[in-house]
Amino acid sequence: MKFLPQPSNLRSNRKQIEAERKLIDYEAKLTQELFGPVPKGHNRKFFCLDVHVWVWHEQWKDNQNKDHNVLTRYVLRKDGGIIKSQNNSSYRVLDQTETINLIQAIKQYIQIIQDRYSSLMS
Repeated sequence: MKFLPQPSNLRSNRKQIEAERKLIDYEAKLTQELFGPVPKGHNRKFFCLDVHVWVWHEQWKDNQNKDHNVLTRYVLRKDGGIIKSQNNSSYRVLDQTETINLIQAIKQYIQIIQDRYSSLMS
């Protein structure tokens, strides 16, 4: 019986994880201004973690040099609803306006990414 992955599988998994992280970072850079210009000193990422999870992460320092970090995780449920959690708080259902805004952002994200990959392939 084999309980632990073989070393070659571990290397392969690490490479795959690293490649996925690089891809997420690349796509997040392409779409960072989806919600408007990124203010000076801010770092913003919006990306698709997997088929059901979208993440918006923003961090910055305020005028007193205090760090701020907001991580919003959106989960698209199989029943069609969308729930969100900010900074690991409890999940809550999105209201209609926020749902519409998120869906528009996702559509724009997909269009930006498709356009970029299409231009790289031609």
